[in-house]
Amino acid sequence: MIEVAVKKNFKNNNYFEYNFKTDADKIVLFGPSGSGKSNLIKMIVGLIDPDEGRIKVNGNVYFDEKGRKLPIYKRRIGYLPQEYTLFPHMNIEENILYGAKRHKIKINNKQYNELLNKLELVDKLFLYPHQLSGGEKQRVAFARAILINPDLLLFDEPFSSLDKVIRDKLRDTVIDIIDETGKNAVFVTHDFEDAFIMGKEVFVINNGRIIEHGSADKIFNHPEYLETAKILNIRNIWKKNDFIKIFNIHPNINENFIAVKEENIFINPDFECIKVKAKVKKVKRKGLHYEIVLQNGDLKIISVKPEINLSQGDFIEIGFLEKDLLSLKEGVN
Repeated sequence: MIEVAVKKNFKNNNYFEYNFKTDADKIVLFGPSGSGKSNLIKMIVGLIDPDEGRIKVNGNVYFDEKGRKLPIYKRRIGYLPQEYTLFPHMNIEENILYGAKRHKIKINNKQYNELLNKLELVDKLFLYPHQLSGGEKQRVAFARAILINPDLLLFDEPFSSLDKVIRDKLRDTVIDIIDETGKNAVFVTHDFEDAFIMGKEVFVINNGRIIEHGSADKIFNHPEYLETAKILNIRNIWKKNDFIKIFNIHPNINENFIAVKEENIFINPDFECIKVKAKVKKVKRKGLHYEIVLQNGDLKIISVKPEINLSQGDFIEIGFLEKDLLSLKEGVN
């Protein structure tokens, strides 16, 4: 159980206010860079004090309005910042065991060796941090964090500096170990894929506040607010009246904004759906896909069928199902 209700006003006039409670064992704080995600977890760790409010983890008060403040060293938190923070003068095993020794935690040798094997660190123990890759350093930092038997694991953009192959493998390993050990974890990320895979509950953060939260499926496939849709890079968004003019249909939408995700748009569909003819304005290669910009309503499509041969000036028909339309609120409660 994590309970946060805090307010913080920084000297640069950035005002942060967070209020949430969750029983989810894996949550994600998701939002663009500079949105306030890292400052929130620094408050949970104890590196930054809120101006007012309370923070509780598993029933333990870390900070509250009565003046109670648990020192950092008494907060059983495994904190993994982006920089890894390994001690350069210690070898890898000394780094891994540092937290456990400081907290006087007895290590179970069998579990310790299993952890080293899962993280592929057995043959790295007598090396030093400067001899490791970024992914190896992250595994060392994670091993050190999990060995203190934490009440909570906090990951600040844990995989952002790693290439995709290493990132995917390490992310899966970390999630497996967290599930096996039954630990609670908070992940901070601006990466769509990481957020979707890692979080049972996702909190969307922007400008120092929580816009909305819910399951990963709800947030990424059915966002409730216009601001969330923009953060998710959903680009086909219309005011309701404009949508009606372009598509000549009155959808069963109650809010003022309507959106449709690019992957739910079909080119020249041969089935019954909402359709409109349009002229191709631009075709750009986007990795394995194509981005197609249409003049009618400035639609943007990411085609998942790169074999479609389209050129500037072509006339096509695009369509989508009414069930795939998103109804978006303009303001945030």
